[in-house]
Amino acid sequence: MTVKDIMRSPAITIHEKAALREAVAILGSYRVSGLPVVDVQGDLVGIVTEHDIIKAMLPTYEDIASADALLLDAGLMQSRIYQVRDNPVSSVMTRSVVTLEEDAGILKAASTVILKKVKMLPVVRDRRPVGIVSRIDIVQALMQGGS
Repeated sequence: MTVKDIMRSPAITIHEKAALREAVAILGSYRVSGLPVVDVQGDLVGIVTEHDIIKAMLPTYEDIASADALLLDAGLMQSRIYQVRDNPVSSVMTRSVVTLEEDAGILKAASTVILKKVKMLPVVRDRRPVGIVSRIDIVQALMQGGS
């Protein structure tokens, strides 16, 4: 069994210049935790996850240091969210993406998620995302006897 047999396809992607608010909308609509990021040619240039977006929305040290003590609550967080929501996805994405080719085996996928400590793997063909494999996809395939 190969990754092609278990990947979710087509890959739901987002353009590197799209706003973070667009990424959040897509993540919510498709109930996924991350999106491959592509350039204008459709080539994979990164991955953006819920973790990346939450981290971007948290107040920075400078925000906290310059804030009035009374604003160190939801107001500060809301201010930061307002500041970053229109930033491009490329400003928070992970650029060095761990990927797999379609013909990779399930055991290779399983060992990759463990060794690289990632939750999902974009599946690529000629640098373009064609699908995505998550940890649960791998677990289900292994439980059904795929290897």
